[in-house]
This record gives sequence, C-alpha cells and structure tokens, in this order.
Amino acid sequence: FNTSKTTKFDGMFIRCHSDTPDSLPFDCTNGNGVGPFGLMDMSSAISLVSMFQAVKRIDLTGIENWNMHKVTDISKIFCDLSYTKLPWGIGNWEFDNLQKVDNALSIAASSPAVEVNIEKWDLSHCDASNMFDLGTAWSRISRLKIGSKHIDKNGKVTLPLSLKPNSVPSSGSVTSMVTNGTWENEATGQ
Repeated sequence: FNTSKTTKFDGMFIRCHSDTPDSLPFDCTNGNGVGPFGLMDMSSAISLVSMFQAVKRIDLTGIENWNMHKVTDISKIFCDLSYTKLPWGIGNWEFDNLQKVDNALSIAASSPAVEVNIEKWDLSHCDASNMFDLGTAWSRISRLKIGSKHIDKNGKVTLPLSLKPNSVPSSGSVTSMVTNGTWENEATGQ
C-alpha cells in the first residue's frame, strides 16, 4: 500500500461502505494494529477530490496525521459522509496552497451530527463559500473549531448552514435553510 509517489487520490474510497461500524471492507494492516489510513504516505498528494465521498461506517483513524502541505484540491472529500466520525485531529492539517474546497464538508443529511475541527486549515487561497453545503442540503455539523486562517481569498469567513431548531425542510428547498445561530466561542461561552 505504497502511496509515496501518488499525487491524485480522487474518488479512491468513494461510496465505500462497511456493514460493520468503523471498519473497512478489506484489511491492509498486516496484523500490526495500525489502520490503513495511518499507513498512507500523503507527502506527494495534490488532489483528494471525492476521496471519501458517500462513505458510510468507515473508521478514518490515521488521516489526522497526513502531510497535506502540497494538497490544492479537497472538493467533496467528505461530501455525503454518513455514520462516519471525522478525527478531531484533521484540524492540524496544514495546507500551503489549498485552492478548492467546494462541498468538502457537506455531511449527508441522513447522518448523525458530527464534530469538525479545521483550526489550522489555511483557506486564504480559495473561495470557501460552498465548503459546507450542496445548496439543497443542510449541515449536520454540531461542533466546529476554526482558526485565524479561516478567512478565504474573498475576505470572508463561511460557517455551515443549519435548520432552525424544530423546523422541517420543505422539499429540500433553499428557503428552509438559515444561518445557525448556536455557534459560540467555547473559551468564552459567547
């Protein structure tokens, strides 16, 4: 499973499902107890478009340690993710020239709420206005950690959209989406 020279990981695990929660339908650990994603050398990676799009019940442990310095495109990397926990450590990913993030964190509407950490992600080279939503979907993000580099090339900070508490979408129309007013600073409670 040598990925040291691989630059494009587009769609590599797209629609990968496991009947057993938190496992892959194949084993490439060689019995050493390290998950397959922890074994991947991402130092040459440039494009991760749709890499984990529509995966279900997959243990992503190990991706938090990936070298993301050369990556320029993570569009739809976690789009339609369902019943899969994102490692909190992905907030430590450092991008030197990230240019595309469209729908990267558009979590499936059928999925339980997820916590997302993007604290060290540098979004200054991209338009992040569509990073969280597909336009007709609403966010399933319950906790979000951002950092000082979350301001995109347009000078804007984009937060996920969510439904108002106790509201029901009307046929998935955009009019049913509102800015979630529950985001707060954990340090200050404001």
